[in-house]
Amino acid sequence: MIGRRWILPVGWAALILAVTSIPGSAVPDVGVESTDKLVDLLLCAALRALTMRALGASDRPARLVIVVTVAVSIFGAVDEMHQLLVPGRSGDIADWLADAIGGMTGAVLFTVMGRRSEEAA
Repeated sequence: MIGRRWILPVGWAALILAVTSIPGSAVPDVGVESTDKLVDLLLCAALRALTMRALGASDRPARLVIVVTVAVSIFGAVDEMHQLLVPGRSGDIADWLADAIGGMTGAVLFTVMGRRSEEAA
């Protein structure tokens, strides 16, 4: 059984998989090039931040950032492969890179914000 602190990151990961399971023909076209890359980046940034939060404070934040970055990057790669099975979707290396960059951004922002809140306390 997962602990309460893992409900948000696991739920968010499930939401990402649910959204990327929607067939391409059902996804609205917003008319802006590369919008999907921005969405991938933001979704994975949030996943990374939620995962960092679930792991709690660490005396080795750099190691934690690396581990979480790798884990969310693997999740992004699996999701891109999953999209190959969804009608009207495609797995894309550029999307995976957006996932990885978003994840790294989320981890770094979470770490920086955590340090600032510790300094303010």
